[in-house]
Amino acid sequence: MNRALLVKIFRPFRNRYVLVVTLFALWMLFFDAYNLPSQGRVNKRIQRLEQRRDWYVQEIDHLREEHKRLLQNPRELERVARERYYLQKPNEDVFVITRPE
Repeated sequence: MNRALLVKIFRPFRNRYVLVVTLFALWMLFFDAYNLPSQGRVNKRIQRLEQRRDWYVQEIDHLREEHKRLLQNPRELERVARERYYLQKPNEDVFVITRPE
């Protein structure tokens, strides 16, 4: 490299305050426990957890609606009990028919 170019690049670092601030910024960006790459990983994890939380909130709302619907309609409750849990009345046989995939 040209010597004049090197002198031009490193001239601001003659001032000790500029040098200290630059070293501090480099330390904080790359070597500190809360450096830039680790903050990126933490933010990605937070986003994934928030997406999972939103999914669970939706699922809870759906289950509450279904619970309310089942409590209001006894025929629906009986249908769900028979289909999901294979419950039966006395003296009744239940046949489960599945379709091959």
